[in-house]
Amino acid sequence: WALRIYTSPHGFIKLGKELESSTQQFESALISAIEFTQGEAPQGSSAALMKLTVGVASEKLTDPKMQISLNRISVWNAIVSLLSVLILGCSWYFLSPFEVRRGLDRLIRPYANLAGYSPLSFSVGPGNRIVPRGESAQIFAAPNQDISGLPILHLLKPENSEGTSIEMYPDELASQTRFIYPLTGLQNSTDYQVSYDRFTSDRFSLTVIPRPEIRELFLTLTYPEYLGFPPQKFSEGLGDCSAPAGSRIELSVRASQPISSASIYFEPPGATHTMEVKRDAFAYKFVVATSTSYCIFLANSLGLMNENPVKHSISVLSDASPTVEILKPGINLPFPKQKRLDLKVVAKDDFGVISVVLYYSIGDRRNWIPLNMKADFSPKKEFEVEYPWMLDTLSVEPGTEISYFVRAEDGMKPSPQVASTPIFKVTMPSMHDVYKGMEETHGDVTKRIREVMESEKLRQKSLKEAYEEIKHSQKLDYQSEKDIEKAIQEGEERQKQSQEVFDQLQKLNDRVQENPLSSPEVLEKMQKVQELLHDVLDDEAKRLMKQLRESLQNMKVDPKELEKYEEAFKMEDHIKSLDHTIELLNQLKEQMKLSNLGNSLEDLRRRQEKIASETNELEKKAESKGLTPEESKRMNEIQEKIAELASQTSRMKEKFESIALSDKDKQILNDLSKELQKLEMEK
Repeated sequence: WALRIYTSPHGFIKLGKELESSTQQFESALISAIEFTQGEAPQGSSAALMKLTVGVASEKLTDPKMQISLNRISVWNAIVSLLSVLILGCSWYFLSPFEVRRGLDRLIRPYANLAGYSPLSFSVGPGNRIVPRGESAQIFAAPNQDISGLPILHLLKPENSEGTSIEMYPDELASQTRFIYPLTGLQNSTDYQVSYDRFTSDRFSLTVIPRPEIRELFLTLTYPEYLGFPPQKFSEGLGDCSAPAGSRIELSVRASQPISSASIYFEPPGATHTMEVKRDAFAYKFVVATSTSYCIFLANSLGLMNENPVKHSISVLSDASPTVEILKPGINLPFPKQKRLDLKVVAKDDFGVISVVLYYSIGDRRNWIPLNMKADFSPKKEFEVEYPWMLDTLSVEPGTEISYFVRAEDGMKPSPQVASTPIFKVTMPSMHDVYKGMEETHGDVTKRIREVMESEKLRQKSLKEAYEEIKHSQKLDYQSEKDIEKAIQEGEERQKQSQEVFDQLQKLNDRVQENPLSSPEVLEKMQKVQELLHDVLDDEAKRLMKQLRESLQNMKVDPKELEKYEEAFKMEDHIKSLDHTIELLNQLKEQMKLSNLGNSLEDLRRRQEKIASETNELEKKAESKGLTPEESKRMNEIQEKIAELASQTSRMKEKFESIALSDKDKQILNDLSKELQKLEMEK
């Protein structure tokens, strides 16, 4: 009806009917008049009647009350029209979309502070994403305009519409409107989408896959070649090791899944090296130079990397210097009589001793001669050897020193570390020293034998007096018994002194035997003296002591039996034997003196010639080029030896003045003195 008001307005006839019904005055006259004027009068109507009807209607329309009725009709029509438009507008407003309402608000309130128009949408994240297994992901939805409710998160199974719906909650920390929902400890892939009102986001996927991890790690350590150690393969998963510098390390790694790249990071120096990958395995080799730590990074084709890789450490072991020690003899010794020096050497090194060498020099020669004590060059952490050094193969003269030391080397490259022992010496005594020592020992032996002989004479006198007293008194009184017991005790003390004499004589015999220049005559007499002294001071003395003890125990004061004990108190033969021994010792002394004189002179002459030759060479060099500090030191040592030789020559002249020297020996001794005096004057 309201629509027809605008599309089909009321005609005059209908309007007349409304006017008649509202005024109740025209009684169809108005309608008839309208019909007559519109040409709609029924056929056969008279013209007079039509004019009469129109006149009556016109007269009534001029009535003032008629104007009021007409106004009422206009107001009512307007109200109906407005109500129709209002109802239509409200219906359209509430049924139209939000953007239409927003536009209408802008038209109605052009200056109001209204938000700009945009369609409702959400920014949903993180979108399609790959999530490492066990980690978390946070889904967010940010609307482009304020909303009054909470968006709904739909968690769906991949390739399936089934799932769960959860309300998201506001992010209080965000500066703009934002809704979030965290997913923790993801183990399986899932799809999601967000909806609000009539908005529904696209469907996104969270693909859960495991991170690549190291499944197997093998470390193989190859020691430097000089150590001779076999390669060492560590247990699976053990990536830490300690190794000497120069060692090679090979890492063999297998990942838990196919990987696209692998790298190793060293700290220090903070360098990363990329490794060639074959599906899920790779290897890397490097040489150890300094202590460092490393970790291995893996990445698969999707870009996922292993998280918090294990840090392994490699420590460089410092190769300490070797040690070497001479356990036996480890001291300076005189030249051994067996002409062999038994050495015991031990060398140690933390990674192995390669070589152990004995170096020696003879006399004043400065060059060291090597003798290898280790058969091969295989490294040994501890090497011990007993080495018999045959000195008879060396050209050694009396008065010469053999200096020696042992040096051990390890296998460090490029140059080995070295350890050396102190320098020890084996001294071949000069003929003068040999004679001097033998003379002193000879004098000690002779002196002790004389003391024993004098004691035996006193003991013999005491025993004779006791025997005469027994023989005279025909009884063994208390004093005589005490005198005999005292003599027995003194005899036992003599036995102890005899042992000391034997020891000294043995020393003298050793010196004579060790002297390679002792004559056969001297050796023969020395043997006779030793045998005679043994008989006198050992066998004979023991026999006498036994007789004295038996005599004292079985003594019977009977004149007929007294004579048979007289033999026990006789010591004349014993004392005569001691005199004979002393005489032989004196003869031996003279023989040794004569025998050693020539050797001593020859020894002094040879040493003097050697010193003179070396002095001459150094003097020539000093005049032409000058001496090095080492050569100057050597010159000072030579001057000291000249003074020592001069002193020995002087003492020798004094020693042998009482001996009838041959003309040759006298000439040698005089020449030596002159040469040494000349050298001292030049000094």
